[in-house]
Amino acid sequence: MSSTPGQGSRFICYLPVEPLGESKLAELESATAAHASFRSTTATAADDRAMISSGDPYLLIVEDDPVFAEVTGDVIHSQGLKYIAATDGKSALALARERKPSGVILDVRLPGTDGFEVMKSLRSDPETSDVPVHFVSALEAGEQGMALGAVGYLTKPASRNDIVRAVQSLAPKTPHRPCRVLIVEDDAAISESLAKRLSGDDLEVVRVTSAGAALEAIEQHEIGCIVLDLSLPDMDGLDLVRKLHERQGRRPPPVIVYTGRPLSKAETQRLEAYSEAIVLKDGPSTERVLDEVRLFARRLKAGLPATRRAPVQQPTPLRLEGKTLLVVDDDMRTIYALSAILRSKGADVLMADTGKVALDMLDGHPDVDIVPMDIMMPEMDGYEAIRRIREDERFRTLPIIALTAKAMKGDREKCLESGANDYLSKPIDPEALTTLLQARLTGAPAHGG
Repeated sequence: MSSTPGQGSRFICYLPVEPLGESKLAELESATAAHASFRSTTATAADDRAMISSGDPYLLIVEDDPVFAEVTGDVIHSQGLKYIAATDGKSALALARERKPSGVILDVRLPGTDGFEVMKSLRSDPETSDVPVHFVSALEAGEQGMALGAVGYLTKPASRNDIVRAVQSLAPKTPHRPCRVLIVEDDAAISESLAKRLSGDDLEVVRVTSAGAALEAIEQHEIGCIVLDLSLPDMDGLDLVRKLHERQGRRPPPVIVYTGRPLSKAETQRLEAYSEAIVLKDGPSTERVLDEVRLFARRLKAGLPATRRAPVQQPTPLRLEGKTLLVVDDDMRTIYALSAILRSKGADVLMADTGKVALDMLDGHPDVDIVPMDIMMPEMDGYEAIRRIREDERFRTLPIIALTAKAMKGDREKCLESGANDYLSKPIDPEALTTLLQARLTGAPAHGG
């Protein structure tokens, strides 16, 4: 075979001089069928589907490489768990709906429906929307996978220890297993006091005095929550939380900042995106820290995700606990940034990368409270999506904030005419977004900018 761009390709095909007899044709057809079925049978031949009853916990492996599926299955068995394997996205979704898994290990490059589409389908189905998913793929797309709501993204080739950690992140939580709290504090008296108080709440406490030791502890232990002082001897606490969030394919434990250091406005804004709560070391601050840790411990013991919460130090913070927002944007970077801001306020965040997906998502989640909607998207732009949303009687009054990178004259009026309530130009100013959300969710007057 040879190929020249702009000119074409040349192929050579060899044919037998003598025609094949019926017996030879039958032999070839049999061999072809056996080869075609090899990948679909070997990946599932050794799984545990025959031993899993309705309601039993298990992990779902979605992987078209039978060797890697078998290795992953061995790791799952070594952790005392069971699994079912699927070789394509369509059958994986059918299995997940038929018998809900405790977690999913998902490849991206699959025949037919790829892993990202599988993830979107899982999230859009109320029956599987809360199932944790860990991507394991040769495709380096960790940011996109995490933006879709995965608990982790592991890039192949992966070591057995990497796979063990991925499996452990999906393992069903044991109600009687104590939650492990990591205290990162170089003041021995404060650290010891917190540890004593937390130990009485059936919490396992790990204490370290530096950022380096904290990173080692997180690698060695399954940490449910981190209590972090910002003034550490080897690294600033702000840099540590950023480093935790930048670890490829791994979602960090919730962080409660406990500091006596005065915070600038810029530092506070950075911490809002990375931490669950900020508590200053003054007055009854110890009790506030303990209350925050106990909250996360209760959720983890109940098998629930530790939802992100607004910092407690702000005088009138925007709190979005119990609110669901649908972020619609075809730029994964924007989705990831907005999700971090909104989850830091305690919101549940759904994501869609096209107008059509947004419509489907709303149909499955009619309780969405507000929609930030990108205007410039392929296939169905934001204007059309907003008009289609307003045609549905259920969403006539649903608050919609239009987002656009154009910022041209007349854009705001065009967005409002299509049915949006407010308008923001990109890059999104977190304070402006917060102001609009506060106004729309409390009924105060708002002015898009």
